[in-house]
Amino acid sequence: HDKVQHAEYRVLPAWEYVFVFRKGKTARQDKSSSDGRWIDKKDWKKYVHGVWKVRSVQNNKLHEAMFPEVFVEFCVKAYSFPNDVVFDPFMGSGTTAAVAKKLQRYYLGYELEPKYIEKAENRLAGIVDDFIEPQREYKDKTANKRECQETIF
Repeated sequence: HDKVQHAEYRVLPAWEYVFVFRKGKTARQDKSSSDGRWIDKKDWKKYVHGVWKVRSVQNNKLHEAMFPEVFVEFCVKAYSFPNDVVFDPFMGSGTTAAVAKKLQRYYLGYELEPKYIEKAENRLAGIVDDFIEPQREYKDKTANKRECQETIF
């Protein structure tokens, strides 16, 4: 059968939305700093437009909808500074947390599926983080929704 009913299938979007939220005032930038706050002009020009062309993750074994690290890296560098907290409400395999950790940011993420929580924990355990001194208490992954909301907001 080589025909499809018009209502049977839907066109799949070829894009993802990125939502950026910031708590508090925007920090002033120290232009003399070389501590990871700056994005190369070449990268900035590549991503400053509203449409980014990024290849999907090939041979992905961690999650069906895994973001490429290069995509997340630009977002983390563009919207945070070292020692800021990066929050991912749909953590999946932990790509955002892994990139945040590599770029000297704290991270916080939620994931409902136990199999992905385990995969993300294993992934993050393999990233050395000697550069960050623990400065805050964190809630166990079993904390209730109200406690987590009070901690974040």
